[in-house]
Amino acid sequence: MDLLQSDGTTLITSTFTDANGFYQFPSVAVGATYVVRASRSGFQSAQSTITVNPGQALSNVDFVLQPAFVFQAGLQLVSLPDDYTNPLQDPKAVFGNPPGFKMAKFVPNINGYVLYPHQSPDPSRPGYGADRLQSGYGEFVRFTQTTAFTTPGTPNTGPTVEVPIESGWTIIGNPYSAALGFSQLGVRRSDGTVLTMQQALNAGVMFNDLLGWTGSGYTHHEQFLQPFKGYFVFAFEPVTLIMPNPATIAAVPGNVRYAEVSPAVRRLVEAVLPRVNGAAPGGARLAGPVVPSFRSIVSGAAPWDGGFFAAIAQEQPRFAPALTFRKERKRTA
Repeated sequence: MDLLQSDGTTLITSTFTDANGFYQFPSVAVGATYVVRASRSGFQSAQSTITVNPGQALSNVDFVLQPAFVFQAGLQLVSLPDDYTNPLQDPKAVFGNPPGFKMAKFVPNINGYVLYPHQSPDPSRPGYGADRLQSGYGEFVRFTQTTAFTTPGTPNTGPTVEVPIESGWTIIGNPYSAALGFSQLGVRRSDGTVLTMQQALNAGVMFNDLLGWTGSGYTHHEQFLQPFKGYFVFAFEPVTLIMPNPATIAAVPGNVRYAEVSPAVRRLVEAVLPRVNGAAPGGARLAGPVVPSFRSIVSGAAPWDGGFFAAIAQEQPRFAPALTFRKERKRTA
């Protein structure tokens, strides 16, 4: 419990509730207005403005805190703001031990999904493992019922969080409790060069599409990474994403958007990317026997999970077929 000045930012004193939820602030100056804020890890904070008048006791300033987030039933693409790897915590326990817990992470190096509780097949990038919930990475989770999330982890309070990713599609997420603009991310290449996201898009290091998930289909060109949401991003080479803390940088104005690729560029990009039509090598643990194509992963046009997560509503492909070019013969009069 915090007692703040009327500006809501200047802290006067703090205390804790007792076992019954009662609290008090002794020796508060009268004739002034204050803000009382209640907070607890795993829940959204709440506050109330009060005025302390001479000769009048003030009581019953009560609060009901809401869960940090509520996941809807069904297949959800998620990423938690806190970190749960130091010490390493069981993802099932973090999500509250829900019945029939299922979780999967996409690993581009094997072109397939790793299922809970298996580790990452890439030892240099353990965040791809379905045995952990690491800041900056995301995962598919199937919830059998509406689930209130209240498990606190380790907040990311530093200036940045770095997320090493392989070339190909990776599920990423926001490692902070406030929205983070996709254009605010930095990209470090393997030679140490650091680019802004727009520079990385222009240089062909990153593909110009951040994909979200509605619970039944994909959305394209998301502008912000919201807390607790997961997103697909595509890198043309191994890079490290640098995610700045929103508390330390200027907010992105609502009318600023990163440049979107044209439909023609989308078609050409899909045309040159390789199709994956075989099982992953070397005993990789996949969600299904056959890995879906690039088109299927992007558009949701195929059951990428091989039925593991049960049927999901399928979205029509967002990309048009690749253009066909032919050479015209020269005509004579």
